[in-house]
Amino acid sequence: MLPKGSEKFVAKVVVQGLIHKTEARGVLFNLTPSTAHTAFTDFSSRFPKETFKGVLYVEMLPLKGGLGDEILISLFQDKDFGPMIAIGFGGTLVEELKVHMKPNRSNLFIPACLDLDENRSIIENLPLCRILLGVSRGTKKRIEFEELMGVLKRLQWIAQHFSVFNPDAKYSINELEVNPATVINGKIYALDGVMNVSEIDRSEKNRDLAAAAPKPLYKIKNMLRPKSVIIAGASSRQKTGPGCIITNKVKNSGVVPHDEIYLLHPAEAQIEGCTCYKTLQDVKEKRGGKPVDLLVVAVRASNAAKLCEDAFTLHSAESFLIITAGFAETEGGTEIQHKIEDQLHKLNATPAQRPVICGPNTLGYVSEGSIDTLFTPEYKSSVGAMDLPHFKEYIGTAMIDPVRHSETNKGFRGIAFISQSGAQLITRQSDLAGVLNPGIAVSVGNQMDLSATDFFEYVIDEIETSRKTGEKNECSNVNTVSLYIEGLNMGDGARLVALTKRASALNVIVTVYKAGRTAAGREAAKGHTASMAGDYDMFSFILRAAGAIVCRTFKEMEDILMMCGLMPSIGKLREQKDKPISVGMMSNAGFEKCALADHLFTGNPTSITLPTWTDETNKKIEALFRDSGLNGVVDISAVLDITPALSELRWCDLAEILLQDENCNACIFATVPESINFRVLPKGEGHPEDVLTDNGFLNRMIELKQKYGDKKPFCVSMESGILYGPIKAFLKSNGIPCFDRADEAAGCVESILLALKRELV
Repeated sequence: MLPKGSEKFVAKVVVQGLIHKTEARGVLFNLTPSTAHTAFTDFSSRFPKETFKGVLYVEMLPLKGGLGDEILISLFQDKDFGPMIAIGFGGTLVEELKVHMKPNRSNLFIPACLDLDENRSIIENLPLCRILLGVSRGTKKRIEFEELMGVLKRLQWIAQHFSVFNPDAKYSINELEVNPATVINGKIYALDGVMNVSEIDRSEKNRDLAAAAPKPLYKIKNMLRPKSVIIAGASSRQKTGPGCIITNKVKNSGVVPHDEIYLLHPAEAQIEGCTCYKTLQDVKEKRGGKPVDLLVVAVRASNAAKLCEDAFTLHSAESFLIITAGFAETEGGTEIQHKIEDQLHKLNATPAQRPVICGPNTLGYVSEGSIDTLFTPEYKSSVGAMDLPHFKEYIGTAMIDPVRHSETNKGFRGIAFISQSGAQLITRQSDLAGVLNPGIAVSVGNQMDLSATDFFEYVIDEIETSRKTGEKNECSNVNTVSLYIEGLNMGDGARLVALTKRASALNVIVTVYKAGRTAAGREAAKGHTASMAGDYDMFSFILRAAGAIVCRTFKEMEDILMMCGLMPSIGKLREQKDKPISVGMMSNAGFEKCALADHLFTGNPTSITLPTWTDETNKKIEALFRDSGLNGVVDISAVLDITPALSELRWCDLAEILLQDENCNACIFATVPESINFRVLPKGEGHPEDVLTDNGFLNRMIELKQKYGDKKPFCVSMESGILYGPIKAFLKSNGIPCFDRADEAAGCVESILLALKRELV
């Protein structure tokens, strides 16, 4: 019921294209029936006749104007995440608050596809909601939470129903913004608003909708595990060209039979020992009308269009890999790409005849147990060069031997790389060479057809299939999926959220690096609420809320991949839902002790804690300190500062004591190895150390990994520069995550644990 005394009116000018009426002096207050005509006279004289449509009179409600009195409630259609709803501080200061508050604190943006009840805590902890619910200090409760949720759920229904993402919708509400709304007597009332509606174009001309149509993603298997391949673009005159490099890699893989490799060339009979055919029709006839699994296109963009058109018509292949650049990423190639897209989309109605396409402008892919189509020479990659004879001599250290020949290293295939940048993909692979060997690594190019999200869905499907059937594939051992994303195809953001949740259910960790974070990269055509969202802030918040780790730097991405890939047991901590995850830490340097604590708790998380050591652990630590002469010198604390006096072997003994403690879920062991007591150098002149002895530090750490790694994750931090680089490489090649700095180790562990617990800080 409205309060008494609300007989006064507000007059609002109606002008085509005018959204912010206040700044244009298009709002008049305290009008009565007898003074209403003055507003019309004023507005009609000040606004152009061409756009002036009239005056809207509404009842005037009381508004105090304090923090929380003005509310923004909105919906809009986002190209990436689909229908979105928003709630937060409203009024004329909404943009100002957005700038000066932390991301997603002044306003909260939620994909309408999410279950709001599953995200109650996120909504409840929004500063506006804490004020309205009377939780914040000095505030009184104004509304019941269920009343607020009811408004959001109704808005959620409207956003989904009137949306281009609803195949039955004729019209789309592109944006509906209520600003301000206010709470009166426990109910929310709209004081002002704007709505943008348009008719949905579902014709073939709408490429976004055509691209969002279902694809036969099962044919990605034909691409990654081909038994027959056509390669267009190989030439005997360009041995170093992509076509020849890929031809040799396919030929030498031993996976594709030699007589199932078909090269397209108008003049030559053979290239690299493989038979050439003049046309796709010739190959089709040779195969008795059957399509090949994979067509590799490495010819010029101008020739690629005709080749693809012929391949579509003949159904020459189940999958295409278009290496060629010069398509939509260039002005001249956009028309060529659109022509291919239009032809491909016409095949949506017949999925059996429709191929899937990776690229254009892709660097290729690597698939465990299958072929490698990355067209960079092996001797230029840190991955391929490790097996070349000159590698040891080039590196110049005997410590490389155990790294190169570590048999355990060959089993660390728990990573799937999916990248929109080929250069980013091979860089991450080379940076992690000798540490991780991904089961699948794909460069998706400019996503004309298959997107990063499509490959993500394929990986999750294959993991599920492998676990249900026991059948091994390139994704069987994947426990972490790493995504590098520059842009999303229509609706792929919502799919990313759903797939991240599916991954979490499979205990698979998802890391994402999103490029294009600046205001200049935002879409200028978006509506008012959407422009306030900010693409990157919204992307980061939504993905983190779904359980993904959104990486801020490439170094952070590599650190997380190392930790998750080498210690997959860290993912099992997701199952600990009833209490915080406790992390035991120790260092032989006081500054590292501080850094460990600071960077494990940067966001003041509630889901991470330090352990309370058991009585048995305390006794073991006391005995070790006493035997090492540290009794009375070092106190036992949650983060142990063990001083430089402890030897490397006693350091390992203490590490094992912490790993045995039932109150400790994970461990970080840090050291500054320059102490004379910490003997971790290889045998050499001028010192008595030999880290490679049978009972030395390295073998002791490997024993700890074998004994505890599957049950309790841990990592090592070793500082002090290049002298200790080989030792760190040895640890990593044998499955022990090793960081260069203590703060990086603690920050990495914090990011992973927050994602496992889905805590936003």
